[in-house]
Amino acid sequence: MKKIVFLALVSCAFAFSGLAQDHKNQKMIRIDFSDTRPDGVEFQMTLPISVILSFQPQIREVFDNLQAESDSVDFVEIWQTIKATGPNDYLEMKGKDGNVKISTTQSHFVALIDTEEEGQIEAMVPLALGDLLFNKGQAIDLDSVIVALESLQGQDLVKVRSEFINGRIWIE
Repeated sequence: MKKIVFLALVSCAFAFSGLAQDHKNQKMIRIDFSDTRPDGVEFQMTLPISVILSFQPQIREVFDNLQAESDSVDFVEIWQTIKATGPNDYLEMKGKDGNVKISTTQSHFVALIDTEEEGQIEAMVPLALGDLLFNKGQAIDLDSVIVALESLQGQDLVKVRSEFINGRIWIE
């Protein structure tokens, strides 16, 4: 519930930030989640991908903090190794509480989580987007990230399916 409230506040911030220009030709990030439990909510948001640019300082701060907190982990090297390996199943865990599978395809890094309590969650990160985020020695080029996201029109980035919660994030 806290995540949904946060997303609603972010969407309000966009609505009042003067970003409501003519976006007919722009690609949009669409978020659509619903919780069918009695106290559940429905959440829908449509934002121009270009809105990402307004968060450039915060995005850079997150990646700088991630790098500073994990000096012993080289995320760029890990990413490059994953890409060089090609399609692969990296992790598969089956247990009484649920299953987890981490893999790559020709085009995506995929995490599949299936638990009795939460249902199915599928997150797919396009490898091209990962290349832009984990670029050795270079700052994140958000203009290139936007171009990469726009090229994913019609594709789901995240899907959630469970008994009570259903949702997805995609590019339209």
